[in-house]
Amino acid sequence: YETLPYVKEATLYGDANCDGVVNNADVEYIQKYVLQVYELTEQGRLNADVNLDEKVDSIDALIILRHLENIVGYETLPYVKEETLYGDANCDGKVNNEDIECLQKYILQGYELTEQGRINADVNISGKIDATDVLIIQRHLANIEGYETLPHK
Repeated sequence: YETLPYVKEATLYGDANCDGVVNNADVEYIQKYVLQVYELTEQGRLNADVNLDEKVDSIDALIILRHLENIVGYETLPYVKEETLYGDANCDGKVNNEDIECLQKYILQGYELTEQGRINADVNISGKIDATDVLIIQRHLANIEGYETLPHK
């Protein structure tokens, strides 16, 4: 007998149980897989690895849950975290005055930032976003000595 090669089905990211739908059952399936209650098929593992780190873990379940809850930044699967561009609060790929406006709205009016936007905005890596971050970005944009690069420590 000849062994046939494994043919990967079309990957439906998030569909850990391979039922053709991404839903809360997939989150539960991954959680039970992590707890070693369930096994995943090879296709299930491919589908479940939504952050493309070549392992299936609770982070994948969390990403799928965020996707199902329509949280900004998780609209599509697979989820690929953007590279950090410090100062780019609005995640448009540039650091400019629009980011300052975005941060001011975030600080003063409760404007929402994406998860990546919050990471990008914390230019002094203090763990919080505040007026200091705005000031650092302003100095960076004004080419003030000592603020040529971000993050600024």
